[in-house]
Amino acid sequence: MLVSELRKLPEKELHEKVAEIRERLFKLSFKGTTEDVTNPHEVRELRKDVARIQGILSASKAQGKPAPVRMSRAERVCKNLRAAWVKAQAAKVAPAPKAKPKAKGGNKGKAKTSAQKAPSAKAPVAEKKA
Repeated sequence: MLVSELRKLPEKELHEKVAEIRERLFKLSFKGTTEDVTNPHEVRELRKDVARIQGILSASKAQGKPAPVRMSRAERVCKNLRAAWVKAQAAKVAPAPKAKPKAKGGNKGKAKTSAQKAPSAKAPVAEKKA
């Protein structure tokens, strides 16, 4: 299919055409594994058609957007250094966060065992002095 013909079609029809071509490619891949393909060049042409249509779709989306500006290496280095300096200045001004104390009692929400409920009934034995 010619690109000039494809550019005249609305976006919805282009999406439908891509789906149709992909379905045809899927069927051809199965046909190629089970029997001889009559025209092996057809698969290549269909893939190229999908690429053409996708190129037209992406060009139409990017038409209203400005092209991204590419930075030189020096500009990138300068930008990164400036960002690092700002980050360092912010760290100097802001106080360091304090460590939170750990919560005691790791047995929250659990039932206490019999050993935890009451202290042992045995009293410490005093040693006799001779």
